[in-house]
Amino acid sequence: MKPVVTIQPFNVDADYSAGDVLLDVIIRAGIPIASYCGGRGTCGKCVVELRSGAVEARPGMPVGAAVEASAGQSQRVLACSVRVLRNCSIAIPGGSIDTSLQTQTEHADVRKFTSANPVVEFRTVSPPAPDLQDPRSDAERLTAQLMIEHGVEVRSIDALVLRKLSQTLRSNLWNVGVTLYQHEIVDVGSPQQTPLVVAVDIGTTTCAIYLLGCNNGAQLAVAGVTNPQTPYGADVVSRISRVVEAPELAATLRAMLVEQLNAVIGRLCAQSGVTAERIACAVFVGNTAMHHLFLGLGVEQLVNSPYVATLSREYFVKAREIGLSVGPGAWACCLPIVAGYVGSDHVAMLLACGARQQRGNVLYIDMGTNTEMCLATTESLFVVSTPSGPAFEGAHIQLGMRAEAGAIDACSIDEQGSFVYSTIGGQKPRGLCGSGILDAIAAAFGAGIIDWRGRLQNCRQVKEVSGQRRLVIVAADDTDEDSEVFLTQADIREFQLAKGAISAGIAVLAQCAGIELHDITRVVLAGAFGSHIDSGNALRLGIIPVPQDIQIEQVGNAAGAGACMAAVDAATSDSVQAICREIQYVELVTAAAFKSIYARATYLGNRFAQRGER
Repeated sequence: MKPVVTIQPFNVDADYSAGDVLLDVIIRAGIPIASYCGGRGTCGKCVVELRSGAVEARPGMPVGAAVEASAGQSQRVLACSVRVLRNCSIAIPGGSIDTSLQTQTEHADVRKFTSANPVVEFRTVSPPAPDLQDPRSDAERLTAQLMIEHGVEVRSIDALVLRKLSQTLRSNLWNVGVTLYQHEIVDVGSPQQTPLVVAVDIGTTTCAIYLLGCNNGAQLAVAGVTNPQTPYGADVVSRISRVVEAPELAATLRAMLVEQLNAVIGRLCAQSGVTAERIACAVFVGNTAMHHLFLGLGVEQLVNSPYVATLSREYFVKAREIGLSVGPGAWACCLPIVAGYVGSDHVAMLLACGARQQRGNVLYIDMGTNTEMCLATTESLFVVSTPSGPAFEGAHIQLGMRAEAGAIDACSIDEQGSFVYSTIGGQKPRGLCGSGILDAIAAAFGAGIIDWRGRLQNCRQVKEVSGQRRLVIVAADDTDEDSEVFLTQADIREFQLAKGAISAGIAVLAQCAGIELHDITRVVLAGAFGSHIDSGNALRLGIIPVPQDIQIEQVGNAAGAGACMAAVDAATSDSVQAICREIQYVELVTAAAFKSIYARATYLGNRFAQRGER
């Protein structure tokens, strides 16, 4: 009998070898199962129903030695906690299916992409046909004519382009369009086929891909997709830890990402009526972990002190060398990273927001799976990173989920003391995403249901089940699975830890900059989470510990905007280097003030009533 695991409701028969972890079998089959902790058995999201067959516990996992099931006697297990012993039939309940995310691709119009100095140049040229009096090589006459007609110096020609050069010149009757990247000819073809560029923001949870015109920066198409690596860990530490435990997984994760990027780029080109072969340059940004996994660099040192990157400078590589299906001579450029987990996405965000040109003390916060913050003063750019994202994205919350259909994304408490909420897609609630968690806690805090220490008070919205106190937000009758949507006391504490990390990080930045928190004049929120939250609630809870009348601007995916700028405007290269020179990276692990501030920072509330109060 062929070894298979039958997976319902997808009706998929997945191959396995005896001893394979059930979660890995499901992921290899392409099933979108929720798994935020990287298969460590801590998030509890990958619940499956074992209908028949047998599995055994992985060593150290919280499940019995062996679990068997037969028709009519199903068992619920965590897919990451068991290994397959023999053919199984499983069902994945709705709450364990990772549905489509609400992905942030929009960005504020923080900077125009149009440039008089494009990264990719396109020139039409008509070199003279050879004859016995002019026997110069095809390459020589083409490069000479580019200098004569356009004053363009050519220093090299891509090898693949060179192989087809003679045929291309003659088939186009010596009138061609030439695409250049940093003085290299990367394509020669029809004079009507203008080149394109791609900008990609590789997030831990989602990826944003932009297809642009190379001269005018016109956005032809855009897509936001889930990072296919997420089943191997929702946060960077979980994902890297999986790779450290199983080094061969690094190649798998890279291949998954490249395959998805190629598919999305192909889809965007089809939507725009162009071919991917016209793409001459692709610019990538992401945090340090995503940068390293994408390039196939070692990551073990990123989880061990002093958390050193393999490479930090701007990196150029032929796109074909990293598996991208774009133009024949196209280049890929990864913008520079800073240090620790502060990567090129943060640099791109600062570029798009014009951080070096701002006046006053401006706080930039890029909230996502990891939260990076920059305090820009007249003296310098002080940058820090805090591991806060998983709680805000639902990974450490019992009924937390990412921003997908059925997630409560906003809520408040009405005059009768009842929760009023909205869900993504207008569906019945299944759980809470980050913005919904923040709103629920802010509403309960404002109503006195939760005190400043984060403790649930005795009131009708709070009940105790199996010794666990919970804040009921939605009654069972109103949910998708006939079970209450709630936050436990432990969930609230998890939120406080994340809130405290951000708040304390901001306080440390202010100390490093030599200013008081009330001296901050403006706050800029970027990233998927930062763009969807109620900024007023973030102030009231003290996540952002600044005066409550401060100006807050939510700019969307500014990292994506910065990547677009770098793909279109050659002048941004100097701006990027200037930003990196001015950045002073603050390592919280060694910041003496962080530990003393952190405990107090976990308390709920904002100590600033208005500007000027301390």
